[in-house]
Amino acid sequence: MSENFHKLLSPRPLPSILLLAAIVAGTVAGRYIPLRQGAALFTAAGLFVVACGLIAAWRRSLLWLFFGLLFFRGWSFIAGALYPPPLPDHLQTWANGRRYTITGSVDSDPVIKGNRQVFFLKVLELSKPGGNAVKVKGRLRTSVYNAFEKFPFGTVIRFNGAIRPIRNFNNPGSFDYRQYMAFRNVFGHTYTSADRLTVITAKPRPTLRAAVEKMRTKIADAIDRSVKEKSRAGVLKALTVGKRNDIPSEVREAFIRSGTAHLLAISGLHVGIVAAFVFAVFSSIFSFFTVLLWNGWVKKCAALVTILSVLAYGLIAGMSPSTQRAVIMVVVFLLSLVVEREHNLVNTLAVAALIILMIHPASLFSVSFQLSFAAVLFILHGMSAAGPRLAPIHNRFLKTAISFLLVSAFAIAGTMPLTMRYFNQVSFAGLVSNCLLIPIVGFLAVPAGLLGALALEASHCAGAILFKASGHLVALAITIAEKIAAIQPASVRTVTPSLLEMVCCYTALWAAIAIAGRPLKWPGKKNVNQARAQWLLRSPAVMALGCALLLMLADTAYWVNRRLLHDDLRVTFLDVGQGNSAVLELPFGRTILIDGGGFNGASAFDTGKWIIAPFLWRNKILTIDTMIVTHPDTDHLAGLVFIAENFDVGQIWSNGQPRHSSEYRAFTAAAVRNGIAMPGYEKLPKTHTADGIRIDILYPPAGFLDRLSGKARRETNDNSLVARIAMDKISFLFPGDIQRNGERKLVAAAGNRLASTVLLAPHHGSKTSSTKLFLDHVRPRVVVISAGWKNRYGYPDDSVFARYKKIGATVYRTDRDGAVVIKTRGKKLYIDTPCRPEIF
Repeated sequence: MSENFHKLLSPRPLPSILLLAAIVAGTVAGRYIPLRQGAALFTAAGLFVVACGLIAAWRRSLLWLFFGLLFFRGWSFIAGALYPPPLPDHLQTWANGRRYTITGSVDSDPVIKGNRQVFFLKVLELSKPGGNAVKVKGRLRTSVYNAFEKFPFGTVIRFNGAIRPIRNFNNPGSFDYRQYMAFRNVFGHTYTSADRLTVITAKPRPTLRAAVEKMRTKIADAIDRSVKEKSRAGVLKALTVGKRNDIPSEVREAFIRSGTAHLLAISGLHVGIVAAFVFAVFSSIFSFFTVLLWNGWVKKCAALVTILSVLAYGLIAGMSPSTQRAVIMVVVFLLSLVVEREHNLVNTLAVAALIILMIHPASLFSVSFQLSFAAVLFILHGMSAAGPRLAPIHNRFLKTAISFLLVSAFAIAGTMPLTMRYFNQVSFAGLVSNCLLIPIVGFLAVPAGLLGALALEASHCAGAILFKASGHLVALAITIAEKIAAIQPASVRTVTPSLLEMVCCYTALWAAIAIAGRPLKWPGKKNVNQARAQWLLRSPAVMALGCALLLMLADTAYWVNRRLLHDDLRVTFLDVGQGNSAVLELPFGRTILIDGGGFNGASAFDTGKWIIAPFLWRNKILTIDTMIVTHPDTDHLAGLVFIAENFDVGQIWSNGQPRHSSEYRAFTAAAVRNGIAMPGYEKLPKTHTADGIRIDILYPPAGFLDRLSGKARRETNDNSLVARIAMDKISFLFPGDIQRNGERKLVAAAGNRLASTVLLAPHHGSKTSSTKLFLDHVRPRVVVISAGWKNRYGYPDDSVFARYKKIGATVYRTDRDGAVVIKTRGKKLYIDTPCRPEIF
C-alpha cells in the first residue's frame, strides 16, 4: 500500500467533539425556534451556513463549513418534524377527525393491549368517500380491536377510519406526547376492528428491513415455542432480538427497582460480548493462515469479520439508541485496528453520538440515548481518575473485582440525575444487583440465546434446547431481581429535578470524581502537603464543585420557601381528558388531591402515572395529606390507584359508596396495602379549619346509603361528595358529577352555603347539570369545565354555556385551555393557563 494511500486512510483526526456540539446546538435550536415562524428564520439559517463556508475558505479549513452544515441539519430536521408545512401530501393535513379510506403497510412490531393490537401504519394513500385516492406521507398510530394474530411487518391493509391529530394533555411540565410522536413521523391516530379491515397483501416488498424483521419475528416465535413461561420468554426476546413489548410490567418494575433495568436493553455489554467472542474465534482461525501471519493481517481480518457480525447483531436487535451507540463505538474501535490508528475512547464516543445524530437528530431527546451516553461518559471519566489508585494493586483478581464494582458505580452515578428526571426513582441496590445479574444475563443468558438463534438455521431442536437453557438463566435473573426489589429500601421515589438542578448535579459529580483522581505523587516538590493544597486551591474542579454546591443550596432554599413557607392557596385543575382531577396546595405545605381522572379498560391510559404524579413530582410534592374521592366512577377514581401506591397519602375521604369495578377494587386494595386511613363518611369532619383554610363537606346527607335501594344504590353521580374550600373571601366548590336531582337536594341541604367564587362544572358541563336553581345559589364568577377534547358525549353542552353566560361567569375549559391554575390569598384571584395549546 502506497504511503499516500495510507495517509488517505489515516487523515488528521477531526475535532469530533466540536462537530458534535454543532449538531447538538442546531437540534436544540430547532426545538425552540419553529420553522413555521417564517421564511426569515430559514433564510437566516442558510446565511449562517454560507457564512461558515466563507470562513472556511478564508481560514482554509473545512471545519467551519462542517460546523454550519451540521447545525443546519439538526435545526431543519427538528423544526421540520415539529412544524411540517401544510402540504396536501402530508398526513398532518388530513388529521382532522374526518373519516377516510386508509391504505397503508404495518411499519412496527404490533403490541397487544387487552383485546386490541397497536402498531404504526405507514400510510400509502387516503381517499374520501367517492373520491380519488391521494398519495400521503407519514405514519398513523393504529389500534385494531379483536385481532388475535399479530400483523407481520410490511402487511398492507385497508379500512375506513377517522384520523384524529396527536394531542397532548396540557399540564405544566407534562410529557410532550405530540413531539414524541412527531419525531417518529407519526401525525395522527385511528382505530378499527379486525372484521372491518381488508388485508391487501401479507407479503412485504423485498427490502433489507423486511428481511431483518422477518428474521427477528422468526427468532421471537421460536423463543415463544421453546420457553412457555411468558415472563421468561418476554425477557429473552428483549435480550436476543430487542423486542421488549412482551416483558410484563411487574418484571420490568422489578428490574427498575433493583437498578438493573439497563440489562433489558441491548447495549454495550451485549454488543461487547458478541464482538469479543467473534474477534477471539476468528483471530484463532486466521492465525492458521501463513500469508496472514507474515503480513500482520490476522487482527485486521478478524476485525473486519467482527464488524460485519456486530452490524448483523445490531440489525437483528432492532438498532435501538443504546444498541446504535454500542455498535458504532465497537465499529469505530475495530476500524482503528484495521487502519492501524491509535484510538481515543472519548473521541470514539463523540463519533458514535455524531453519527447517530446525523442520521436522526431527534435521538438527542431520547431517554435511552441520554442514559446510554451519560453512563459511558462517566465510566470513562471515573476509570481514568481511578487508574492511579488501582495501579499499586498487583492481585489480578482483586483488581478486576474492584474495577468491576467501580464501573457499575460510575455508571449509576452518571445516570442517576437522568433516572430521577425521567423515572423519579433511585435504586440503592444497584451495585449488589449488578454484581449478581450481569454475569448471569450478560455472560450466560445472552450468549446462550444468540447461539440458539444461530442454531435455528441448522437445527430447530438445537435452537430450542439453547433457548430453554437461556430461559432457565433468565428465570434465575428475574427471581433475583424480584427478591432485591422486594427489599423496602431497595429504591425510593424522588421529585423531578429541574434543568438547573440537573446541571448542578452533573457538575458536582464530574468535579468530585476529578478531585478524587488528583495526582498521588508530586515529583520535584519537597512539601507534598503544600503542593496538594495549592493544587486544590487552583483546581477548576474544586471551583466548579463549589459553585455547583452553592447553586444547589440556593435552589433548595427556593423550593423550601415555595413548598413549605408560602401563604397562598394554589388550585390546579389538571387536564386529564374526560374526567376530573384537582391539586390544592394549601398554605405552609399541606396538599389535597380531589379525584384522579381515569379511563375504562385494563389496558387504559393511567392518568395517575402519566399526568398527576409527574405534576406532583415536578412541584416537589411527595406527600398527599388528604385524598378526596367525590364518587367511585372510573373517570374520577382510576388515576388515584397509582398515587396511593407511590405517594405518602395521609388519609382518604369519600362518601363510602362502593362500586363493582376493577378500578374500585384496585384502589381499595392499594389503600389497605399501604396503610392509608379511610374513615367512614359518617366520621368525616363536616367542617375543618387550618392555616386560614376552611373545608366544608356539604353533601351527601348523613346515612344516605341506608336510604338507597335497587337502581338508586347503583347510581353514583347524584351521591357525589361535594366539598367547598374557602380562604377568606375566595372559595372553590367541587360538586363531582352531581346532576339535576342531586343539585336540588344539595340546594335544599346547603342553601346559601353553596355561594362560591370558583365552580368546577358538575358532570363535565353536561346538560343534566348546572341547573338554574343550582347556579342561582352558587353564583360563581369563574367556572372551570374539565372535559376531554371532542369527547363522544358532547360535553360541555351548548345550553350549559348559555346558562354560565347568563350569570356573567368567566368559563375555562381544560380541553381547550389546558390546565387552569388559580392562586389566591383570600382577596383576589390570579388565573393562568400556562399550557394553553396553540391549535384546538
